[in-house]
Amino acid sequence: MTAQQTSFDAAASEADIAENKDLAVISYAWLLSVIVLLAKGRSPYVRHHAKQGLVLFILSIALWVVPVIGRLLELLVLAGIIVGCINASQGKWKDVPIVGPISRGEYIGIRQDAIRVVQSFRTVATMLKKRAQGPGARAPEKASSQPESSQPS
Repeated sequence: MTAQQTSFDAAASEADIAENKDLAVISYAWLLSVIVLLAKGRSPYVRHHAKQGLVLFILSIALWVVPVIGRLLELLVLAGIIVGCINASQGKWKDVPIVGPISRGEYIGIRQDAIRVVQSFRTVATMLKKRAQGPGARAPEKASSQPESSQPS
């Protein structure tokens, strides 16, 4: 790829963003993501955001089936919609956390994100455990593997 092609692609991308920024924002409004994806799916910028909006829409429908916890998790979907709208309105190609890889079919990235979150929780739990033991506290000793000697009766 030559420098001229790269500058042309960048100019085309900037023109695409400027022309379709509003539709990219609208694509995060649940059912409108499907309509925007069908209407302006040729625009890479709109397609990027409309796919994420579609995943959030499907996730929202799935969460409505779950009684109590689903309503609470719906707040996370709402947060994803807000993040996506902000990114789209600012002309950014950023992913909504967790939703971006799903929209591209990259399930491995989600697994790695989940592993990182679990490792972070383990690290925090270990730090809290050490803090709760105090500075001079020792770790509990393990029971010896040798049986105790029997005492005469």
